[in-house]
Amino acid sequence: MKADFKIQKKTIESFFNYAQKIVEECEIVITEKGWHIRQMSEDHISLIDVTLNYDSFDEYYNYKEKYEIRIGVNVEDVYKTLRGKELSDPIIINIDESKFYLSDTEKTLFEIPLIEILEKNIKFPELNVTTSFKIRGTALKKIIKNAMKVKVDGISHLDIKTIDRDKIEFKCVGETTEFKTILDQKENYGGDLDINEIIFWEESWGSYRLSYLDPITKAFSNNAEIKIIIGQDVPIMLEILEDNGKMSIKYILAPKVERDNYKKPYVLPAMIFDNLKVMSNVNTIKKFIQNYIGNYHYSYKIPLSVINEFDLIKEFENIKHEESDGYLVIYQ
Repeated sequence: MKADFKIQKKTIESFFNYAQKIVEECEIVITEKGWHIRQMSEDHISLIDVTLNYDSFDEYYNYKEKYEIRIGVNVEDVYKTLRGKELSDPIIINIDESKFYLSDTEKTLFEIPLIEILEKNIKFPELNVTTSFKIRGTALKKIIKNAMKVKVDGISHLDIKTIDRDKIEFKCVGETTEFKTILDQKENYGGDLDINEIIFWEESWGSYRLSYLDPITKAFSNNAEIKIIIGQDVPIMLEILEDNGKMSIKYILAPKVERDNYKKPYVLPAMIFDNLKVMSNVNTIKKFIQNYIGNYHYSYKIPLSVINEFDLIKEFENIKHEESDGYLVIYQ
């Protein structure tokens, strides 16, 4: 395997910045169309999907007629190297069987070892969408910044819901303070709209961890084109376009589980089970299940098909459980 590339520092830095916001390590898939990353966070609460088109590169060389290169890297190491002042434009990238090389025309060279990535070929989840809208990058950054100022005892969330076909409400409720703003696509006459192109099928709502939204909003530029897709207590998806569409990002974040439903056994979302096969071991599976649910439920349901496929029943022998309607119900 050998491939050489040349690209502007700001562009490739932005590509790795999005990835390192939620993961330390990831697989990069390189084809004739460009570079692609799709990875879930360690706790499987969020997923990042980043595509950098081949025409973002100044030079795009490989040594096969038809190829698909798959490499694993520590994205934090790559990003920190690119962020440093040692490398100048343009960035030259060389890849061989064991190393990822970063250099410039001044002959400064960094070598980063390739690594094995356990989670590969991650499926993109299907979402039950009921509303979508576009929002200015500066407006979303401001909303997240203000919501982060609200003091919350525990995990803080941003509540998003439709008011009607033309308005979206963003709210964060704390112990003593509350932040709320409503964006109306009919306002700001004569100027740029903070929100527009609302496509409304049904009333939509969801509550999402600010600690996962804040990093991703710090990654995109003020000029980024952003589309938000929500449903009814389902994962939210941010679709982001950078550099006139040459780089596209999809960021999915699972919703908060409402405390009102605490007594109901919780069925984990399909986006988790779709990717169970890439889990390294049972402890990893149990860990992300626990992280996802937190303290909002005292029981959760796993399809018996999954239990049987991975021979997990013995792992729950000492934990209260029961079989019900094709599921194994586990009590915390």
